[in-house]
Amino acid sequence: MQRVFLEHGDPFVLSAEKLIQIAEAIHRKLPKVETIAMYASIPNIRNKTDAELRRLRDCGINWLDIGVVAWNPAQAMNDLKGVKEKFGRRIVICGGWNGVGPESEVDYPEEAFREKLKEYVDTLAPGGGFVFSCMVNGSFKDPKVQERMKIVGAFYNDYVRDWYKTH
Repeated sequence: MQRVFLEHGDPFVLSAEKLIQIAEAIHRKLPKVETIAMYASIPNIRNKTDAELRRLRDCGINWLDIGVVAWNPAQAMNDLKGVKEKFGRRIVICGGWNGVGPESEVDYPEEAFREKLKEYVDTLAPGGGFVFSCMVNGSFKDPKVQERMKIVGAFYNDYVRDWYKTH
């Protein structure tokens, strides 16, 4: 075994000293390991000094999967607006569409559906940290679902894709 990946969450939130202890324990148990990899968010990398980062690399922690903190899938039943106000750009809201509400049913009036889509984006997109994701209830084989998903696709292309350029 040449590589170990520390999973579940962001181990880089731990102190440099604790990560070094973990690396040392891995090398004691698995002496052939050359690479210790893990997820790491940018804020947790920033919290380490250059000297700590060099020490971590020297201990074999030399592969970081860097990403953003995201809530996926964010559910509309939660206070997503409050979460955005509290965390701002430090979190990405993935989803947030009300997938259990009447607006997700294929028989929901089309114009009202479009208004709900716009309200959804205009509520969660401001300030960044938003990933559009909208589904319609029903089987993908159902022509009504297919038609409604075409509306979603067109709405994305016409309104969402360039939202940050136009707002």
